[in-house]
Amino acid sequence: MTDDLADLVRRICTDHEHDPDRVLAALTSAGLTHVGFAGEGDLRDALTIAAVLAAHAVPTHVPEQAVLAGRLAERAGVRLPDGPVAAVLDPAAVPWARAATHLILADGTLLPAGAYRVTPRTNLAGEPRDEVDVAAAPVPDELELRGALLRSVQIAAALRTVLDLTLRYARERVQFGRPIGKLDAVRQQVALLAGEVEATAAGVEAATAALAGSGDALIPVAAAKVQAGIAATAGARIAHQVHGAIGVTREHPLHRYTTRLWSWRDEFGGEEYWAARLAAAVGPDPWPVLAAQERMGS
Repeated sequence: MTDDLADLVRRICTDHEHDPDRVLAALTSAGLTHVGFAGEGDLRDALTIAAVLAAHAVPTHVPEQAVLAGRLAERAGVRLPDGPVAAVLDPAAVPWARAATHLILADGTLLPAGAYRVTPRTNLAGEPRDEVDVAAAPVPDELELRGALLRSVQIAAALRTVLDLTLRYARERVQFGRPIGKLDAVRQQVALLAGEVEATAAGVEAATAALAGSGDALIPVAAAKVQAGIAATAGARIAHQVHGAIGVTREHPLHRYTTRLWSWRDEFGGEEYWAARLAAAVGPDPWPVLAAQERMGS
């Protein structure tokens, strides 16, 4: 189902490029806004949709609703109401709270719009990360892992598009009588970017398999989020170096991805937070953990 699902969402994004409202309408019409919970697909399906949307830089509440709000509802044994529902893991930065008909708190409590005050805020990419005046509740560890994995998946997908944009520009941009992609310095930088893309994709796949399964997902999710953060920083830097000034113009799509990379790397815990959790989980002797992870992957 996952490949067919990705193809369907990709077609929707392509058909309605640069029109997020029409993308959302098409996703709703196709019954894809509830995939990942309430018996409609699973976590991998929800992350597939999130990845395609990230690859096309589509701003929408759908990934957070599917991966976070839907799971909170399942844990609490409640049904999500119709309309956008925003999950509150951190009341100071709630994705898409202003667009939501309801909030769902970390303990499963549902609050209708009007029962709380929303102070609009955005991340660097202009995506809503609103402040709401509700009391913070302890966040279940599973939801913290889901948030970190969601952002890692989105970073991996956006990075691959950044690589594609960078390769295309390096082939088309001519300096000194030849494409800049033939310059050794540029080729080396693009190779580094490609390496970060593949390392992040591998980490995301391992983390997804772990969290979608029944085993302990802390180590693979933490490792994926650390790698995704490193790759977001390095990848954005390399892409902008290759593109030069055109990469920051409104006319060029690159900035729509790199501003998201910079934002997503810090959301649901940045590199330092997840590196600390990873180190605590591994302990002073990493070999038994590494051997166990190798056996799991074989």
